[in-house]
Amino acid sequence: MLKNLVKKFFGSSEAVSTGAETSNVLSLYALQHAEHFKCASSTDESAMFIDLNSVRSVEHNPPNYTLQFNMYLVEYKKKHTIEWVVTADYDYEYSVSSIVKKENLKDYSREQAKPIIVKHKEQESGIKGIARATKYYDFDGNLETDLKAMNVNVKHEGAFEYGDPFYTAAHYAFDRAYHVFF
Repeated sequence: MLKNLVKKFFGSSEAVSTGAETSNVLSLYALQHAEHFKCASSTDESAMFIDLNSVRSVEHNPPNYTLQFNMYLVEYKKKHTIEWVVTADYDYEYSVSSIVKKENLKDYSREQAKPIIVKHKEQESGIKGIARATKYYDFDGNLETDLKAMNVNVKHEGAFEYGDPFYTAAHYAFDRAYHVFF
C-alpha cells in the first residue's frame, strides 16, 4: 500500500526509498516455488536452497575450478532464513567422471558403479570452500539482521563432505555452471 501511495504522488515507487521495502525474492514462498531456487536438502526443521541464478565462475583453471553462489538456510522453528555467500573450490580429479575413468567403470551399470563412486566421494569429495552468513530474513522476505553491515563473521569453512548440504549445493552450482555432474 505504501508503494502504491508513493507511486501515486511521485509517479514511480522505484525512485523513492521508503525504508519499508520487502524483498519478496527471499520470502519462504519464493524459495519454495521460484524455478531458480533449488532445494539442496530438507528436514522437518530446516531446508537449504541454492540460488541457481547467483552462480558465477571465479576461477576456471582445469582441473581446478572456483564458483561463488548464494544459499539460503530456512530454519522453521526460528522462523527465519539465513543468506550465505559460498565460495566453493573444486578439484576435478575427484569428480564422478574422473572416478569412472580412473576405476575403468564405463562399462558398469549405474547400480554397479554407484557404490564404488560413493566410496571414493566419501574418502575425498573434491570440494572445499567457505560459506559466510550475511543476512537474516523473516519468512516474508523482510531483512531482520545484516551481519555484513554489523561486521559479524559467521562461517563454515573446510571440506564439503559428500552428501552434506554444502556439498549438495556446490554440486548443483557446478552443474549449473558447466552442465556436468560433479
